[in-house]
Amino acid sequence: MMKNEVLDAVLNELKYHGVMVTVAHGSKHIQVNWLNRLNQPRFMMVSRRESGERHAIQNARRGVRQILRDDCMLTEREAPPASPPRQLSKVEQLEHDLQVLNSRIARVERLLKEHAL
Repeated sequence: MMKNEVLDAVLNELKYHGVMVTVAHGSKHIQVNWLNRLNQPRFMMVSRRESGERHAIQNARRGVRQILRDDCMLTEREAPPASPPRQLSKVEQLEHDLQVLNSRIARVERLLKEHAL
């Protein structure tokens, strides 16, 4: 059986939020079922075939989160890790180093003037 990345994304999203699911396999679609906090049935249909759409996985996750949000079942995720600071280009790094050196030279000159008087 082929791996269905959209189904995996839906199941992982529901599992992350602590939702117990059942999966029903139809001829063309897979139905993912769960109960909300009021024991009302909820479901999401996922195509059996791999989608050609580039954003199918993100759209499926978004759909699950929307249903969970509507049912007040969405748990808050941790903030994504901060992206690393942008690396300076060689020119930018040289400009930065030059500014640091100029400020140090100015400080040394100021100290020499103060002590020379």
